[in-house]
Amino acid sequence: MIIAVNYFLVDIYVRCEILKLDLTQRKADCEISSHQKHNFLEFHNLKLNWAIPREVNHMFGSQERKNNFGLLVMRLGLAAALLIHSLPKLIGGDAAWQSVGTTLNFINIGIPQTLLGLIFLLLAALGAVSLLFGYFFRIACTVLFILFSLYFINYFSIGYKTLMLWSAGLATVFLGFIFVGPGRYAIAVKLEKK
Repeated sequence: MIIAVNYFLVDIYVRCEILKLDLTQRKADCEISSHQKHNFLEFHNLKLNWAIPREVNHMFGSQERKNNFGLLVMRLGLAAALLIHSLPKLIGGDAAWQSVGTTLNFINIGIPQTLLGLIFLLLAALGAVSLLFGYFFRIACTVLFILFSLYFINYFSIGYKTLMLWSAGLATVFLGFIFVGPGRYAIAVKLEKK
């Protein structure tokens, strides 16, 4: 990464120096290397990837690598959000569990609200860990899809529009993850290769 940043800074410096030179001065005073000519022409053709260092561009050379990296970023971001949301409530004890269970009081299956809240928080936390590592990914995404669909139904019946849309959006993301999978950068993929 340091090499890529260093290359990026040197590349910008070279481009600035080339742009500063007058056309007549450039012909008379200095010999431009073929690498500098290529970068100068790339800059003036206004290609969109002119500022991306070649090392970084090589890392994401194929569309498949870009997709897999995008899936990794999405997985890590959602896992962080779910852990930040569920862990404090999970550690909070009976009062926090009761609060989550009360929120989902429309699920009337004979389970105490405290236990129902604990189950939902455990499912969210375990789903976040699964998202983080990509292990048991589709099972976790199915559970999280059902969980956030239930949240959607609850917020729809209450009339919370913001939370309803947030829950519907997350349920849709998890439904999409069920079909797409965790991507190449997951522990499950690494274990299957061995």
